[in-house]
Amino acid sequence: MLRSITSAFALAAIAGASLASAAETRASEHVLYGIITRVSNGTIVVQRRDGSRATIDISPAEAAGTTGVLYVSRPVAIAGEVDRSGRFHAEAIRSWYGLRRGDWPADR
Repeated sequence: MLRSITSAFALAAIAGASLASAAETRASEHVLYGIITRVSNGTIVVQRRDGSRATIDISPAEAAGTTGVLYVSRPVAIAGEVDRSGRFHAEAIRSWYGLRRGDWPADR
């Protein structure tokens, strides 16, 4: 039982690391970390580490099947691109359960 729990944590860490490393391979892709404060049709709002809120277009991630069920108050890492108007379009969303206020990575 302990081995399966340890394996689950290891897989979660690998999934988070692969999301971040995948984002690092594409210069135009960004990774944003935050806590979901609102979920609506095609968008989510996340509170970032500095307290600001960002509205994220999640329709590309939904179309690609790279997001799960999204809940308010859930910490997430979001990989995506910012368009010319400054709107963030998510390509992948992952739960980031290790995220704690003041103790999370900087956005890239």
